[in-house]
Amino acid sequence: MTTSTRHVHVIGGPNSAFARLFPDKYQQQQEIIRKQRSKSIESERLKNSDRITPEYRSNNNHREIRRKSCRIRFCPNEDDRLKTRTRSEPYLNQIHLSSDYSNRNVNYDEQHRETNYRNNSDNIIYNQRVGIRYLRPPTPPSPGPLVFREIQSTPTDELPPLLLSTTPPIPPRTPSPIVVRERPPTPPEYQPTEIITKKL
Repeated sequence: MTTSTRHVHVIGGPNSAFARLFPDKYQQQQEIIRKQRSKSIESERLKNSDRITPEYRSNNNHREIRRKSCRIRFCPNEDDRLKTRTRSEPYLNQIHLSSDYSNRNVNYDEQHRETNYRNNSDNIIYNQRVGIRYLRPPTPPSPGPLVFREIQSTPTDELPPLLLSTTPPIPPRTPSPIVVRERPPTPPEYQPTEIITKKL
């Protein structure tokens, strides 16, 4: 099993995904940043201030504390003398140059960097907590009001006059029906009224 080292840039902020998924780690990170910031502010304050405040503590039970402030001014010659004191001595540089570290390239090249892998005899299991959060889409804005506008259409040109023409009827294609009639029979002869008298 091989292990490698990689740098991860964490995006901070109270509304970041890291802060929502891992609140405990985010609080620890904020505490570390706050401590570092307070240390840097304190160092800047001591650097910019030219006052020294010594404290005196007494041995009694009340532990009385007395503070005394005094202003110190440095002349230019004294400042140069302090600078020369803080410089490294020549023999230290000679020792460093004569050591094996002078043969090594200490400059870090990002493009041609080397990654060294080594075998790990222990079976290390890395557990990573993954939190999934389904975000809801934002509510769309309310639609604008409906506006109806009536626009008069442009007048069209006058239509031509309507012409009506009559044509003679078309004769039917089928012939007219044929009517066949028989002669009526002769009526019977007319018999006049006959009177018969009978004696009683």
